[in-house]
Order: sequence, then C-alpha cells, then structure tokens
Amino acid sequence: MAYTPINWDENTPVDATKLGKMDSEIDSNEQRLTDVENGTTTVGKANNVVGSGARVRALINSTFSPPKTLEWETSEFDTDNYWDNSTKFIAPSDGIYLIELQIQFSGGQYSSSSQYDFIIDSDTNFSNSEPTSAIRKILSASDESIVVNSIIKLSQGNYVLSKIESDSSVTINLNEINCHFAITKLGI
Repeated sequence: MAYTPINWDENTPVDATKLGKMDSEIDSNEQRLTDVENGTTTVGKANNVVGSGARVRALINSTFSPPKTLEWETSEFDTDNYWDNSTKFIAPSDGIYLIELQIQFSGGQYSSSSQYDFIIDSDTNFSNSEPTSAIRKILSASDESIVVNSIIKLSQGNYVLSKIESDSSVTINLNEINCHFAITKLGI
C-alpha cells in the first residue's frame, strides 16, 4: 500500500509519465477506501507492525434506549487479538493504551433535558462509581458526532468496553457504519 512520492518543485516539468503515475496512485487509494467502506476488505494480523492495536466499526443494534454496552460487528484491523468479537478489547500485555470511541448520530428526537453519557470503561475501574472516561452531553437534532478518548494503564487480560447511558428512556439513533471503537498500545 506504499506509494512513491513524486516530489515536484517549481523547476520540475510536468509530463505525462508523472501525471499518469499520480493518477494511478489516486485510483489505487480510492479503491482501497471503497473496499474498506463496503466491508470487502479484511485485515488480519499485521506483519512488521511497529505499533499494536485494533479498531472495530459498525454497531449491532444502532437504535436503542440507553443504558447499553455497545456491540461491534466488523474488525477493521487487529494486530494482536484484542477484540473479543462482540463488546470489548482485551489487553494482550501490560501497558499504557489509548482508547477511542467515536459515535456518529443518525438524527433523532432528543429531549432537551435528557443527558447522555458516552463512556469508555475498564474492568480495572468497575469498583469506582465514576467511569474511566466519559463525556456527558444533552443531545439536540443538530448534533452529528462525539469522540471520547482515554489513556489507560492495563495489565494483560484487563479489558475496556464502550457504553451509552442516559437519565431518560428516549431512543437514540446512531449511524451504525460510521461509529468506531479503537485501542492502541502506547508503551509499557
């Protein structure tokens, strides 16, 4: 998937060969993006990876009334078997991890007094009354997306999951394809 940079400057003549090379790289990138968006690409355990991590997308049951632990359908990549094929990532080794939850809304009628909590939580934290990381938001019809990030120290076998909670039973509608949950190991 690597490409060769063209490195033009103002003194380099533009010719058909260089334009053709640029055009083929653009076409190749567009096809890879289309394959990922359509779910026709599967990415398994990566070789020669500098980092370690996983990312899942496509929610199962994207319309619901909170509280709900989010269930994920499709792995975009998983370098070290983090994903349990449903709700959580399990740390393969001790370390510091970056966790990201991105939610995109699909419209809805939200109560102006209802608060929603978009939560990342870890089994290392369940004894606490507050989650590991959360954003509390009163939703409106103009809301498009929200991102929650957290840096967490995990031991091998600890897990993280994503949840949505609310102080009301109003149904929430999410764009199931454009939501994702990711984990990246930052260090030991």
